[in-house]
Amino acid sequence: MNLFDFIENNEARDVRLLQLLLAASTPGCSYQQLLESLQVTPSTLAATVASLQQRLQTFNEAAQIRQCNEGKGRRIFLETKKPILFDGLYRQLLRQSKEYRILATLLEKGKCRVGDLTTELYMSKAAIFRKIKQLNHAMKPYALKIKNSTLIGSEVEIRYLYYQLVLNSYDAKQLAALAETFSVRRYIKRFEKQSQFKFSHDGEIKLSVWLGIALKRHFTSDKRFTDVSENILQQLKSDRLYQLIRNWLFEIAKKHALVLDEFEVYNIYIFMCSMEILDLSKMESSQVQKYLATALPIIHQRNQEFLTALHQIFPAFDAHVSVASQIRIHYSLNQLHHRVQFFNEKLMLLDSFDKPDVFGEALPVDVHNLQALAHRLTTIAVKDRFAFDEVAKRRFAARYYLNLLIAIHEQIAQPVRIGILIPGDWLASGGLVNRMRMALGGVCQIAIEAAETSKTYDLLVTTSELTPARMAADHLYRISKIETVYDMDQIKKLVTSIHHEKQPF
Repeated sequence: MNLFDFIENNEARDVRLLQLLLAASTPGCSYQQLLESLQVTPSTLAATVASLQQRLQTFNEAAQIRQCNEGKGRRIFLETKKPILFDGLYRQLLRQSKEYRILATLLEKGKCRVGDLTTELYMSKAAIFRKIKQLNHAMKPYALKIKNSTLIGSEVEIRYLYYQLVLNSYDAKQLAALAETFSVRRYIKRFEKQSQFKFSHDGEIKLSVWLGIALKRHFTSDKRFTDVSENILQQLKSDRLYQLIRNWLFEIAKKHALVLDEFEVYNIYIFMCSMEILDLSKMESSQVQKYLATALPIIHQRNQEFLTALHQIFPAFDAHVSVASQIRIHYSLNQLHHRVQFFNEKLMLLDSFDKPDVFGEALPVDVHNLQALAHRLTTIAVKDRFAFDEVAKRRFAARYYLNLLIAIHEQIAQPVRIGILIPGDWLASGGLVNRMRMALGGVCQIAIEAAETSKTYDLLVTTSELTPARMAADHLYRISKIETVYDMDQIKKLVTSIHHEKQPF
């Protein structure tokens, strides 16, 4: 389920056009490429360009979509003085969507007659029924359905859908302001004090949103879909986190004369143990370890299997990854494995787009290796079919594992150390350092500098006809002394080869 389930065809074309323009590796996209990618006529493309230009003006006045007929033929490109974030258009279209507003109304009110929706949305009954039919088709994989003016299905799935809609509808500042309006914020502070947990800023906002949704749905949900099996409750009877939440929640209920049941405790429990909301930097390691010890037995087993495989992949893991980072990795794994156990990741609205992963400082040359490792680790986890029985969950876990492996790799990976030696010409040496740094930056992680006799290098690039006896280097590449001409492709291949020799996998 993604944005295209909520918007009209012309709006979808605007979104796809912006995606193509933002993803273009060269300045702009060719006119013919856009016609083929969007599968439109020239007149429709012109209308789409004009429509997108108008939309962009609402949140980036400097943005201009221009056409150019020079060089490589007719091209369309995006020109702006400040970066354009795709999220801006995404949120704008999502909130304006009739489907979104129908869902938001039903989620908040529990039930809303078609006649009331026609008045609120300025639509005919026929149009409302058509939108409801489209929504039911989109929600069918999640066993959710709009029937008799209400949303029916698993209450956990309904709340998670509501949560995803809220998080994808507002930016960070808007979410923070929204969370301030929830009366539950003060009770979160009380829970922190009682449990000795510390929530991060974003974690507190997310928890506030979830609790706000829980409060609204408590009064509007169909109680037929809020049962928790006796078997699960029996398992959680001795769970420290569950009991902390239960005592805290029933204390609040008693104060405000609310009638709560075990489902509401369970609902908050699965959220807390599934989302990364704790600020580990403000907690003692013993407190975090105590929290991790509360993992469900099947989750604990999955965590240990993953960590065992991780140590096999990265033999230098313990030596190069700090204790604090190891705890953070264990915590992230724990939350992920609970999340795929309890929630339907098909409802990850924004993540449903085919966006490239953000690798940060990760190395392009290593990405394929890390992706293969991520899929290998996913295969290990898939042995437990109960948790990973859906393709969406496997893809979500594989992407999460990849980002985790990248973070580990950045701590363990050893850069290729390159020394530049041009005796008697420090200016040429400095210029070559800068040129090679730019040329090799996308190849792998490098540490490049003017060579010093006190250091050891993986590669020494020099004008000297003889390898300087006093320079310690594993590999040598000689360049012309007169014109400083060198074969960059050959150096790239050499650096890549050295890099692979040094990597921990």
